[in-house]
Amino acid sequence: MLNQLAWIAAFAATATISAPTTDPPLPTSGEKLFDAWKPFSTPLVIPEVIDMRKGGSLDMNIGETRHAWGSGAPTAATYGYGKVGGNITTPGPTILVKKGVPITVTWYNAIKSAKHLLDMNVETTLTIRESSCYPHCGVPVITHVHGLETPAQYDGLPHFSIYRNQSYTARYNNTQSGSTKMYHDHAIGLGRLN
Repeated sequence: MLNQLAWIAAFAATATISAPTTDPPLPTSGEKLFDAWKPFSTPLVIPEVIDMRKGGSLDMNIGETRHAWGSGAPTAATYGYGKVGGNITTPGPTILVKKGVPITVTWYNAIKSAKHLLDMNVETTLTIRESSCYPHCGVPVITHVHGLETPAQYDGLPHFSIYRNQSYTARYNNTQSGSTKMYHDHAIGLGRLN
């Protein structure tokens, strides 16, 4: 019986590895990338401010929009946030809260398309099972707020993702120290795209 080192040596002796003779072609989207950026020439987007310092409830949509990146670059399809009944923007609105004053936010998945904007980069965790909902149920989303002290069921964990026309309500107690927090989609299989 061969010991482990002898087996590795025997395998290595029978394996052949051939290096490619030329570099593989770089991937392409078929379009020339915009390369005429002019630094510091486009004003920053100032998002809408939603004042929730008195507490209460807020209804927010997550949906498709187009974003102007500035410097003459063409607009591009993106996902963003907006109050139900208002515009969806990237970045989404600023939600102003007060320490110790809880709020509830109901997040609605208003993404109409079945497939993600970057579908060719969706992780296989969304499609490897026969019971997989994606893309038949639409693009999954779940909102996570960085730095917020919140129970796990409201933290935007990927496995709590919701699909088209679904919603979930999160309670944010706002017990953490005052600072800027960022919210974004954290859906299963899509984290690296958001």
